[in-house]
Amino acid sequence: MTVRRQHPRFVTSQRVELQAGNRNALRALWMADISKGGLFVETDDPPPLRQPVSVTLSTEDGELTLSAEVVHILDTAAAAGGGGKPGVGLQFVDLDAQTRRRIEAYVEGLSEALDVAATAPAARTGADSHAVLEVIKRVLQGFEQEDLYGAIGVPPLASNEEIEVRLRKIGRLLEGSTETLTAAQASRAAHVRGLVRRLGALLLHPDRRLDYDLRHGHLFPRERLAIADDTERERLRRVWHRNQPQALALAEKHVSLAVRYEGVMKYKEAVEAANEALKHDPFNHELWKALDTWQERLNLAEQRIEDAGSE
Repeated sequence: MTVRRQHPRFVTSQRVELQAGNRNALRALWMADISKGGLFVETDDPPPLRQPVSVTLSTEDGELTLSAEVVHILDTAAAAGGGGKPGVGLQFVDLDAQTRRRIEAYVEGLSEALDVAATAPAARTGADSHAVLEVIKRVLQGFEQEDLYGAIGVPPLASNEEIEVRLRKIGRLLEGSTETLTAAQASRAAHVRGLVRRLGALLLHPDRRLDYDLRHGHLFPRERLAIADDTERERLRRVWHRNQPQALALAEKHVSLAVRYEGVMKYKEAVEAANEALKHDPFNHELWKALDTWQERLNLAEQRIEDAGSE
């Protein structure tokens, strides 16, 4: 079975098919979901948590199959309450650097087939000056808007390796542009090379990058926690509270309510309170686990009520 729309998202117990259609559609999907290490799939019949699934990206130029795992379930009732659609959150389990490059090479037009990697830079042509000016414009706009990821064209959850590759690519383009630019343009290219070096010094430093991410809303708590060990989880939470010093007290207030509701089996209220707490303490790994448990119990309770009403 396949659901067709611009970015169809259909899940069975073992397989998800994304019919992106063309390069532009896949580019949008890559920037919105896949590059972050996972995606949300709309479905009225979700598989259980931790269910392994395969994700096949299909375009007119080829397809690529990835492995994933169900890490979050938004059931019909919860989705309706939030004005959204039910579905599951999937976390990729083998989206390594090579696979990322294969997808990125395709969406950037460096490869004509999704299943063929483009590992070499594009050949230089007389149109290089246009490419250089576009890079200069993007970097300057990114710095002006404090969007450092946008400045170099990578997603916020890009790996250090991906950032290094992109920085080298931009550096080579700018350094080799003197023959194709006017004197004024070459001067601006030199200025942008300095900005790119500063950007690299920030994004390739783990603590400085995390500070930047949390101050600018690049949280992705579930994605980060899913791949972090205990030490990294503690660091994420510590840095978050350093940037949001008032948040912990607010979170503890809602956690206390959630625990009280859970104690009297009011799971709907417990889920609501936990979600509110996670707005203020998004890297509380234990609370995310508790929320999943309470949500499962709420789902079971609602299902019993529904079954009893249909008898």
